[in-house]
Amino acid sequence: MNGIETPDMLDARAGQERPGSGWNSWSATSDEHRRILLEAVKRAALGAPLGLAIVCAIGMGISLAASPDGSFLFVGPGAIARFGTENMAALAQMLLGVAIGMAFAGASVAWGIEDWPTLKQLAVHFLATMPLLLGCGWLAGWAGKEASGLLGFFALQLAIYVVIAVGAGLAEWRRVRQANLLL
Repeated sequence: MNGIETPDMLDARAGQERPGSGWNSWSATSDEHRRILLEAVKRAALGAPLGLAIVCAIGMGISLAASPDGSFLFVGPGAIARFGTENMAALAQMLLGVAIGMAFAGASVAWGIEDWPTLKQLAVHFLATMPLLLGCGWLAGWAGKEASGLLGFFALQLAIYVVIAVGAGLAEWRRVRQANLLL
């Protein structure tokens, strides 16, 4: 290339591989990668019913709060228009809830990688889940049909992650401060 050798290139030339070297590594061996992947799959399987339960609970909450005559409003008019019938819209919303639950639970393995700082864990979780969440939000009509609705939906999700980041940062600051007081 340009004559500059990186540490990875020097190790490769010497027939050695450093732990944590390579494009897809985070200071873990391939056994560790396999363990993390299996844990993500296990969590995703457990996240499916949780996602379904959350979608049903949100639907019930909206019905209790917004239905003047006490009827069950599981899906909005936009979803019914998109999917043709109320039953198909409800089925689609439930399946989207399952997909979101699986994605969020599977991506939660990022929180268990102790070598990563909290902000990196949060960013990886955000980047792993946001494309699916935005797609599901648009498809189910939660974000509206316009770009402004999708942007507002994204801004809401981003704000949630910012609150989590600030809370995690404050908790870490408090933990370090208390540890320093003990010294």
